[in-house]
This record gives sequence, structure tokens and C-alpha cells, in this order.
Amino acid sequence: MITVRIPTSARILAPALALTLLGVACDPDTTAPEIPYAPGEPTSTLPPLDGAPAPGEALTPAVRHAPLPDVRVWGSLRGINADGDTSPNVTLRDALDALDGPGELVALGNVAGLRGEITAVGNTLAISRPCDDGLCQETLSPDDIPDALAATLLVATRVEGWIDLFAPEDLDLDALATFLANTRQERGLGNDPMPVVILGAIDHFHGHVVDADRLGARIAGTCEDRAARLPAITGDDLEGRLVLFHDPGPPGRIVSHVRPLHVHALLADGRSLHVDAATVRAGNRIRIPRTEY
Repeated sequence: MITVRIPTSARILAPALALTLLGVACDPDTTAPEIPYAPGEPTSTLPPLDGAPAPGEALTPAVRHAPLPDVRVWGSLRGINADGDTSPNVTLRDALDALDGPGELVALGNVAGLRGEITAVGNTLAISRPCDDGLCQETLSPDDIPDALAATLLVATRVEGWIDLFAPEDLDLDALATFLANTRQERGLGNDPMPVVILGAIDHFHGHVVDADRLGARIAGTCEDRAARLPAITGDDLEGRLVLFHDPGPPGRIVSHVRPLHVHALLADGRSLHVDAATVRAGNRIRIPRTEY
């Protein structure tokens, strides 16, 4: 376990195929018998190979379509925002046991009691908590998770394979939501929650760490009211990853009514933050689950 104390005022600034078939021309063999040919008829009397298409039938590659990975959710945004729920709805150990199987872990949520943010990708699980002089940071491996560590909200899945897309232009969170919605439609990915990981520098960043002690009775208040009371990190050219779930379904469980995204950041220094605003740079890698094999 690694614990780092970082002041909240800190800002981070860092820097066809073309396949050519070559034909060989030969002098005609005048001794070969002439074979009559009728258009539309096969020119060979040999039987077709097993599984070969009939004459005139298009040859299509076999593609296996897999569903999006199953996403598990403990707690809900509605419970936090509308009802002020801060209860421990699942321990991280129990959640990992429920997700036992192949694939890379992707998860986000908040610590029980609304006392910090949880972000996980692969074998890295990062937790940022408020402390007296800023943020206290823990970086754990799945094997090091304390049995008592619990979450009020946790959204998690495992991804067996990724495909890489690239941001066609600078994308703020609203534009990113539109890009992912179009990607879903083009690829026939349906409406289930979809994990996404974005790599590359982040601009116009604003992120916070939830702290029920600072929110007090305003846990169920407006987003602006809550954000004004929470420790925040802002900046441009931040190195790290955005870890998010895109959910076009009804808001209230994973996403709010603002947009169909729940976004966290895992910054290069290990800080785990809920993202209020960010811009994905043109060319940044956007990883979505692979569903065609």
C-alpha cells in the first residue's frame, strides 16, 4: 500500500494495404481441346469443396458477435443524490469475488460514507480520500484490498478484449457522449452500459473527491452546490486515463440526467477523481470492448 498526501491546490502541468496479383501471360497451347463455355454456368466439372459457396453466391467471412461485458452495479446515484444514501452497499472484496473470471477489471465508485473516490483499471485500484492537508492517496492491487473497504456506489465489470478508436477532434464531455452514441449505432452495440478507457493528455479538467463531512446536509443538494464544497483539482495537459461508463438507459442508476456518462480520472500520480469537466484531445485513444471476433 502506498499513501501520498498532496495539497488540493496542486495543479499538474506536463508536457491499402494493396494486394497485387501478378498474372503471367503464356502462349496458348494449341494442342489443348477447346472447352465450350456458356455464360452463367460453372466452367469446371469438379465437385465443389465442402462448405464452398454455390456458383454466384457471395463469400462472407465468419464473424462471431459477442455482447458487451456484463456490468454490475451496487448502490445508485439516485440513492446518493435524492436520498442522501451513504451506506456501505458492497465491500470491494465481495465485488471482486462476484466479478471472478477472465478479463481486465474496470470499476469506479465512491468509498462508503462518501469519503473518497474509487477508480480501477487492470491491476491498479486507486482511492483518493479527503484529509486535513489535502488528499490522501492509496494505490492497491486487487490482492491488497482490505476486507472492510466498502463502497456506497460501485460500477464494475471485466473486459476480455479492447478495440482502439481515436478522437476525431477535441471532445468535451458532451461531444464525447455524442461520439460514443454514434459508435454504438454504427456497431450495433445496443443500450447496455459500456465501459470505456481513454488514454492521453486531458485539457480543461475539473475533478473532485467526494466528502460527506464537507457536504453536511447538502448531500442531496444541487450538483453546483455539492461541487463548491468539495476538494477539487483543475488544470490542462494532465497526464492520465479517463475511466467511464456510457449508459444511454434511464438516468439515476449509473449516470445523472446531465449526460449519459459517469466519468472518473486516474491521473499519472495515482489520484482518483470524479470528473466534472474535461476535454479529450484529438487523436487520443478511446478504448471500447471488442465485440467481434
